[in-house]
Amino acid sequence: MSPGSFDAFDWVAAAGNLASDTIAEQFDASVRAWLSAKAPSGKPWLVACSGGADSVFLSLLIAGIFRPNGQNLVLVYFNHLLRPESDSEEEFVVSMAGALGIDCRVGRWQRTAAHTDAIRNLESLARAARYEFFNEVARDVGAELVLTGHHSNDVAENMIMRIARGSSWYSLSNPWPVRSFSGGLVRVRPLLSISSAQIKTVLARYGVPWMEDASNDSMQFTRNVARKLVVPQWEKVYPNRDLYSGVQKIRAEMQALEEALDGWVAKSYGSFDSHELLDLLKAREACGNNPALLKHLIRRWLGHAGFSGNMRMAMVDAAARAVFSGEVSWVWSLSETERLVLDSTTLRLEQFAESPAWFSSVWQAGGFLVPGMLLFGPDGTRLTCDSCELAANYPVQGMNPELECLCSADVKLPLRVRCWVAGDAWQPLGLKGRRRKLQDEFTNRKISQLTRQQLPVIEDADGNIVWVPGFPVAYHVRLEGNTPKLALRLTYTAI
Repeated sequence: MSPGSFDAFDWVAAAGNLASDTIAEQFDASVRAWLSAKAPSGKPWLVACSGGADSVFLSLLIAGIFRPNGQNLVLVYFNHLLRPESDSEEEFVVSMAGALGIDCRVGRWQRTAAHTDAIRNLESLARAARYEFFNEVARDVGAELVLTGHHSNDVAENMIMRIARGSSWYSLSNPWPVRSFSGGLVRVRPLLSISSAQIKTVLARYGVPWMEDASNDSMQFTRNVARKLVVPQWEKVYPNRDLYSGVQKIRAEMQALEEALDGWVAKSYGSFDSHELLDLLKAREACGNNPALLKHLIRRWLGHAGFSGNMRMAMVDAAARAVFSGEVSWVWSLSETERLVLDSTTLRLEQFAESPAWFSSVWQAGGFLVPGMLLFGPDGTRLTCDSCELAANYPVQGMNPELECLCSADVKLPLRVRCWVAGDAWQPLGLKGRRRKLQDEFTNRKISQLTRQQLPVIEDADGNIVWVPGFPVAYHVRLEGNTPKLALRLTYTAI
């Protein structure tokens, strides 16, 4: 059915029907109280709407409950331009907003070539672009919060995916009904106690139309695999138990635990004086040498500094491990102009005035490696440089060039880590002195544009390429002879 065929639908009546339906009683009580307290501020609320059943339900429910009291709403639709029908969905949302008398703001994803074949990370890239658009609209209209249509199925699917990744309890506690982010919008999710099936049943009861997203059937995306394969099997194993309410209880318990730990941080460490520096000695003393408490304290500081997501979890683990084990110092690339640095006493944020022309979002300007250092990319990849002493006849040829390499300890330091640029060439070991362009090697191996931009290029102090993960080490830093010798070991760990 085309969006134009919905023009005659009475959206205002539908909003009233949903607000008076018994389903409205399942609207999260803590969210309702929080929103009611916010309403007198007079600031508009953003309502994220994709045109799907969940967000149409949310839009109508919020309009039916709060607009009669004068609350100003702004529907926000972000067109990812990933499917032919996305323009029809945009038209549908704009038409619905107009019929409701609600302002609607539309954004479109300006993707780069690097996103073209980024199937593995497409969901996270799209989400980041979407929320950046929401932030832009919020600044424009003066909004402080955005409501989203996440429901109990989303909670279960999130938990399944995060358990598979080995996520911490902190990650498993998400999404919260109300969550504040440093420097960004408050994200409000009132439907976490309502299932997708309930939402569609209520919409059908009142004949409310919505748009179906065909990509929800694609097994290219992990969430769809969890939804269509894992969850049904889980329900077969426990047919008499409500999976969604059970998962929601677990999530709420972990949220309560985190809130209790937040209180402990405030009492034991105090407020964070600066988002640029964390005193690790003070933090360790406050934690009584308890690694779990230290992790939470570091996590809180990183949140205060504005970091989020999986990147933050990896940083927390690395920093806590370093503090307790005496691990080497490390540098973590964050963006074009920021990096996180850990030494023996502090975790600090360093900023640069500008980045070089070759910078991409993975390996930061000023990324240097010397023996005993780790360098992190913002997506969780990392490079390690260690000195080692090799026994005679060490089986160098048996190493995996995808993950590690050994080179002469005579290599000129410091090593510099950067991104690939057009024209890069090196003399790989085993090619009898011939130079090869990296671009030609990428093409021969059918390495995607995204992966090319993610792979680190390691060069010596003279600017000669030493190694690129997946390729042979450079001839000029080769190990020679069968006698014991000192060497440098470079190790690359991808996510």
